[in-house]
Amino acid sequence: MYNDFIKFFRFGSYDWLGEYRANAIKSLCHSTLKTSPNYSYEQQQTLEQLNLQIPLDIFHSCYLLNTTLDQQDQFLQQLTEPIIQDKELRQLTIADDLVSRFFSVKYVLAILEELQKQQQEAQDSGDSDKQQAIQQILQQLQGQGKGEQGQNQQMQQVLQEVTAKAKKQAKEETEKAKLYSGLKAGVGHDVTFGELLNLDFVVDIKQLLKLFREFDFSFTKTKKSSIYGIYDDIKFGNDLTKIMSQSLALPEELFWYYYATEQLPLVDTEVEEISEYTLVVDKSGSMKSNRNKTLWSRAVALVLAKQAKKHRVKAKLMFFDDQPFEVIDLGRDFNKALDYILKLECDGGTSIDGALKKADNEGIGTIILVTDGEDNVYYKPVRKLVSVMVEGNNEELRKISDDYLKVKLTKEGVLQLFQSSH
Repeated sequence: MYNDFIKFFRFGSYDWLGEYRANAIKSLCHSTLKTSPNYSYEQQQTLEQLNLQIPLDIFHSCYLLNTTLDQQDQFLQQLTEPIIQDKELRQLTIADDLVSRFFSVKYVLAILEELQKQQQEAQDSGDSDKQQAIQQILQQLQGQGKGEQGQNQQMQQVLQEVTAKAKKQAKEETEKAKLYSGLKAGVGHDVTFGELLNLDFVVDIKQLLKLFREFDFSFTKTKKSSIYGIYDDIKFGNDLTKIMSQSLALPEELFWYYYATEQLPLVDTEVEEISEYTLVVDKSGSMKSNRNKTLWSRAVALVLAKQAKKHRVKAKLMFFDDQPFEVIDLGRDFNKALDYILKLECDGGTSIDGALKKADNEGIGTIILVTDGEDNVYYKPVRKLVSVMVEGNNEELRKISDDYLKVKLTKEGVLQLFQSSH
């Protein structure tokens, strides 16, 4: 089969490896489409006949550092040019096989979805020229005819609009995938393609990680430094758990550029002594009234989960609403904790008593309760209780707590929490 490929990119792989990649991306498109709410039989049929050159060179346009063309092909150029010209997107995908494959799948499916939408619109409006242009595009996706020049101009216009919308949609999902994979890598976990397909986060992961990198330095100290503030054994990468404090002063755009290209300066870190604890986080509907409450509490949970995983701190995590959720060992089950932190929707009522009872029975060390406090509380735990109030007040909770903190949703609030947990 690979003998049928044209060598479009000079440095692309058009041998058995290229054929393997193309088939893998096509197969992933099939499996992803089957579980998509936008599934249609027409899209499936187009995928069945999809020319393997298409997914392969979409992948190349993401993955390759040097995108010099070897041969000219107008249709391939129109499909790949929006990707090649988007420097921000390619910072996410260059030399990253998993993320490049992820974008390729999302881009192909977004193109098919957008073509179907526009085809329906053209039929409804009786625009026969546009219908014909869309049919041409579908034929070329399947490696068929070129069409006449007049039709080709219409086709180019439609294709330009389709690829622009498809790229925007696929890029947004790829940004989330890149951040998620970097976060998992920071605690020694590989990410599977299946995980990337299910990134339905309840928080803005970019904002969450922005808070995470600020809060994390409240819990760590560097091992090595000179009087000039330069760290020994400096390395570069995108492990958010090891970035140098100077990186926090970078402009937002530059920080994420260095993150995407794995150029952030890294140092080894060690954890300050943290007592054993059980973090109990309110996920009731009232926590959603201000998205900053959700972001702050999830960022705190993420920092503590990372510390537990990286530094073998004995710690557990539990969410609650009107019922307590399962108690998660942060050292042993980081993946489940991360899924809860990123994906658990804030809804339901509030039962602080139920949460405290379960944390008392199944938890470890100090109970750190993060809540806005909208509930009656009667149960006093045996364990030390640190209550952290986020934009709320509860006098009953104050009476039974060993420490009662009304924190601002800032790094200083995290420091208060940390100091009280000892």
